[in-house]
Amino acid sequence: MTRLLLLLPLFFLAGCSKPLPDRLLPEDQARVEAGWNLAFTPTNRLDHQGLLDLMVGARIYEHGVDFLEMKSEKRFAGGKAVMEVHYERDKPESDRFTVSIFDHAGKLLRSDAFDRREVEGTVHDLLGIGVEIREGVQAQAKHADRAARWNRIREVFPEPAK
Repeated sequence: MTRLLLLLPLFFLAGCSKPLPDRLLPEDQARVEAGWNLAFTPTNRLDHQGLLDLMVGARIYEHGVDFLEMKSEKRFAGGKAVMEVHYERDKPESDRFTVSIFDHAGKLLRSDAFDRREVEGTVHDLLGIGVEIREGVQAQAKHADRAARWNRIREVFPEPAK
């Protein structure tokens, strides 16, 4: 168990949640493979709480997996929103995040599919991940654009009162 706990920092990928799981570099994928083998050899190596701790703490339910499909639904005044994630490690070109809107009768009103490039570009744009902070007109314009986009988001989902 101690060796397994030492591997947790290697698995844990800090940051925000996003609609598609990260695609790992080969060396990180190798660490994930080694961790899974260590965690489940023998199969009962971890007790009930230890298994949950590993899944939650290291987020290996999504990082480094071979295949991930996830579906979430939310009812709203006009019907239902259905969000779906599709990820296959061996088929990066098939990664997608889909948002579909249905009326109360179940009729599809809208469906938008986003590929990995679009999702990661938006994560970078909104959160500034991978963006150099430089002084100058270009950096100010990017900051102003990001602030305007966040203001539009907050118009729909205001930040909770603290």
